[in-house]
Amino acid sequence: MQAEFTKTDGNFKLEVFHDEDRDFSPREDDNQGTMVFFGDNFRIGDKSELSMASLEALCKRKDVVSLPVYAYVHGGVSISTEQTGQYADCWDSGQLGRIYITREKYLAEQGGKYMNRKKALRILESEVKELNDYLTGNIWGYKITDTRTGEESESCWGFIGDVKYAKEEGVQAMMRVYDVV
Repeated sequence: MQAEFTKTDGNFKLEVFHDEDRDFSPREDDNQGTMVFFGDNFRIGDKSELSMASLEALCKRKDVVSLPVYAYVHGGVSISTEQTGQYADCWDSGQLGRIYITREKYLAEQGGKYMNRKKALRILESEVKELNDYLTGNIWGYKITDTRTGEESESCWGFIGDVKYAKEEGVQAMMRVYDVV
Protein backbone atom coordinates (compact mmCIF):
# COMPACT_ATOMS: atom_id res chain seq x y z
CA MET A 1 0.00 0.00 0.00
CA GLN A 2 1.51 3.30 -1.11
CA ALA A 3 0.90 6.51 0.81
CA GLU A 4 -1.07 9.26 -0.93
CA PHE A 5 0.52 11.86 1.34
CA THR A 6 3.53 11.79 3.68
CA LYS A 7 4.77 14.36 6.18
CA THR A 8 7.68 13.89 8.57
CA ASP A 9 8.19 16.23 11.47
CA GLY A 10 10.71 15.55 14.20
CA ASN A 11 10.43 11.95 15.26
CA PHE A 12 7.04 11.33 13.72
CA LYS A 13 5.85 10.48 10.24
CA LEU A 14 2.29 10.95 9.03
CA GLU A 15 1.09 8.86 6.09
CA VAL A 16 -2.34 9.03 4.46
CA PHE A 17 -3.55 5.94 2.61
CA HIS A 18 -6.51 4.82 0.55
CA ASP A 19 -8.70 2.80 2.95
CA GLU A 20 -9.41 -0.48 1.21
CA ASP A 21 -11.09 -2.09 4.22
CA ARG A 22 -14.48 -0.45 4.02
CA ASP A 23 -16.53 -2.73 6.21
CA PHE A 24 -19.25 -0.20 7.00
CA SER A 25 -21.77 1.81 5.04
CA PRO A 26 -22.56 5.46 5.70
CA ARG A 27 -26.22 4.44 5.60
CA GLU A 28 -25.60 2.71 8.95
CA ASP A 29 -24.97 6.14 10.54
CA ASP A 30 -27.68 8.54 11.64
CA ASN A 31 -29.05 9.99 8.43
CA GLN A 32 -31.72 12.59 7.96
CA GLY A 33 -32.81 11.45 4.52
CA THR A 34 -34.27 8.11 3.59
CA MET A 35 -32.99 6.47 0.41
CA VAL A 36 -35.38 4.12 -1.31
CA PHE A 37 -33.94 2.25 -4.28
CA PHE A 38 -35.58 -0.25 -6.58
CA GLY A 39 -33.98 -3.13 -8.45
CA ASP A 40 -32.93 -6.61 -7.46
CA ASN A 41 -29.21 -5.91 -7.71
CA PHE A 42 -29.09 -2.87 -5.44
CA ARG A 43 -28.96 -3.30 -1.67
CA ILE A 44 -27.31 0.04 -1.01
CA GLY A 45 -30.21 2.23 0.16
CA ASP A 46 -32.26 2.11 3.34
CA LYS A 47 -34.65 -0.74 4.08
CA SER A 48 -38.15 0.19 3.02
CA GLU A 49 -41.46 -1.49 2.42
CA LEU A 50 -42.57 1.27 0.04
CA SER A 51 -43.61 0.35 -3.45
CA MET A 52 -42.60 2.60 -6.33
CA ALA A 53 -46.14 4.04 -6.47
CA SER A 54 -46.21 4.65 -2.70
CA LEU A 55 -42.83 6.39 -2.85
CA GLU A 56 -43.99 8.63 -5.70
CA ALA A 57 -47.14 9.58 -3.76
CA LEU A 58 -45.12 10.28 -0.59
CA CYS A 59 -42.68 12.51 -2.44
CA LYS A 60 -45.52 14.62 -3.87
CA ARG A 61 -46.70 15.66 -0.39
CA LYS A 62 -46.06 19.26 0.63
CA ASP A 63 -44.35 18.19 3.88
CA VAL A 64 -41.72 16.14 1.99
CA VAL A 65 -38.59 17.26 0.15
CA SER A 66 -37.11 14.70 -2.21
CA LEU A 67 -34.62 14.22 -5.00
CA PRO A 68 -34.27 11.52 -7.64
CA VAL A 69 -31.19 9.32 -7.38
CA TYR A 70 -29.56 8.11 -10.58
CA ALA A 71 -27.12 5.25 -10.92
CA TYR A 72 -24.33 4.67 -13.39
CA VAL A 73 -23.37 1.01 -13.55
CA HIS A 74 -20.27 0.18 -15.57
CA GLY A 75 -17.71 -2.01 -13.79
CA GLY A 76 -18.93 -0.51 -10.50
CA VAL A 77 -21.76 1.64 -9.23
CA SER A 78 -21.86 5.37 -8.72
CA ILE A 79 -24.86 7.53 -7.84
CA SER A 80 -25.92 11.16 -8.22
CA THR A 81 -28.93 13.41 -7.80
CA GLU A 82 -28.38 14.92 -11.24
CA GLN A 83 -29.05 13.22 -14.55
CA THR A 84 -26.08 14.72 -16.38
CA GLY A 85 -22.82 13.35 -17.78
CA GLN A 86 -22.45 9.63 -17.20
CA TYR A 87 -25.79 9.55 -15.36
CA ALA A 88 -27.56 10.48 -18.62
CA ASP A 89 -26.02 7.56 -20.53
CA CYS A 90 -28.78 5.65 -22.29
CA TRP A 91 -27.14 2.23 -21.77
CA ASP A 92 -25.51 2.16 -18.34
CA SER A 93 -27.56 4.56 -16.25
CA GLY A 94 -31.04 5.32 -15.04
CA GLN A 95 -33.07 6.37 -12.05
CA LEU A 96 -32.42 4.07 -9.12
CA GLY A 97 -34.92 5.59 -6.71
CA ARG A 98 -35.31 8.66 -4.50
CA ILE A 99 -34.01 10.20 -1.30
CA TYR A 100 -36.48 12.12 0.83
CA ILE A 101 -36.92 13.87 4.15
CA THR A 102 -40.20 14.62 5.87
CA ARG A 103 -40.91 17.90 7.65
CA GLU A 104 -41.26 15.96 10.91
CA LYS A 105 -37.81 14.37 10.57
CA TYR A 106 -36.23 17.65 9.45
CA LEU A 107 -37.59 19.57 12.45
CA ALA A 108 -36.58 16.79 14.85
CA GLU A 109 -32.99 16.96 13.54
CA GLN A 110 -32.64 20.68 12.76
CA GLY A 111 -35.00 22.29 15.27
CA GLY A 112 -37.16 25.32 14.59
CA LYS A 113 -40.75 25.59 13.41
CA TYR A 114 -40.31 25.52 9.64
CA MET A 115 -38.50 23.34 7.16
CA ASN A 116 -35.94 25.26 5.10
CA ARG A 117 -36.34 23.55 1.72
CA LYS A 118 -32.96 24.72 0.37
CA LYS A 119 -31.18 23.39 3.45
CA ALA A 120 -33.14 20.13 3.23
CA LEU A 121 -32.05 19.73 -0.40
CA ARG A 122 -28.39 20.34 0.56
CA ILE A 123 -28.67 17.67 3.28
CA LEU A 124 -30.10 15.15 0.81
CA GLU A 125 -27.46 15.96 -1.83
CA SER A 126 -24.67 15.54 0.73
CA GLU A 127 -25.99 12.15 1.84
CA VAL A 128 -26.07 10.93 -1.77
CA LYS A 129 -22.55 12.29 -2.34
CA GLU A 130 -21.29 10.52 0.79
CA LEU A 131 -22.80 7.20 -0.31
CA ASN A 132 -21.32 7.70 -3.79
CA ASP A 133 -17.87 8.32 -2.26
CA TYR A 134 -18.30 5.10 -0.28
CA LEU A 135 -19.42 3.12 -3.34
CA THR A 136 -16.54 4.40 -5.47
CA GLY A 137 -13.92 3.74 -2.78
CA ASN A 138 -13.16 7.37 -1.96
CA ILE A 139 -12.24 6.47 1.63
CA TRP A 140 -9.01 7.36 3.44
CA GLY A 141 -7.07 6.75 6.62
CA TYR A 142 -3.87 7.90 8.25
CA LYS A 143 -1.21 6.44 10.47
CA ILE A 144 1.47 8.13 12.54
CA THR A 145 4.73 6.29 13.03
CA ASP A 146 7.53 6.98 15.51
CA THR A 147 10.56 7.20 13.20
CA ARG A 148 12.94 6.22 16.03
CA THR A 149 11.28 2.87 16.71
CA GLY A 150 9.29 2.28 13.53
CA GLU A 151 6.19 1.59 15.64
CA GLU A 152 2.81 2.85 14.61
CA SER A 153 1.68 5.15 17.40
CA GLU A 154 -1.72 6.22 16.14
CA SER A 155 -4.06 5.65 13.23
CA CYS A 156 -7.57 6.49 12.15
CA TRP A 157 -9.48 5.14 9.15
CA GLY A 158 -12.80 5.59 7.38
CA PHE A 159 -12.63 9.22 6.22
CA ILE A 160 -15.21 9.29 3.43
CA GLY A 161 -14.75 11.89 0.70
CA ASP A 162 -11.89 14.18 -0.23
CA VAL A 163 -8.42 13.00 0.86
CA LYS A 164 -7.85 16.54 2.16
CA TYR A 165 -10.00 15.76 5.21
CA ALA A 166 -7.85 12.76 6.22
CA LYS A 167 -4.68 14.86 5.74
CA GLU A 168 -6.03 17.64 7.94
CA GLU A 169 -7.11 15.22 10.65
CA GLY A 170 -3.72 13.48 10.58
CA VAL A 171 -1.87 16.77 10.93
CA GLN A 172 -4.18 17.79 13.78
CA ALA A 173 -3.49 14.47 15.51
CA MET A 174 0.26 15.06 15.25
CA MET A 175 -0.16 18.54 16.71
CA ARG A 176 -2.49 17.42 19.50
CA VAL A 177 -0.79 14.24 20.58
CA TYR A 178 2.86 14.85 19.78
CA ASP A 179 3.00 18.66 19.84
CA VAL A 180 4.72 18.77 16.46
CA VAL A 181 4.07 20.29 13.00
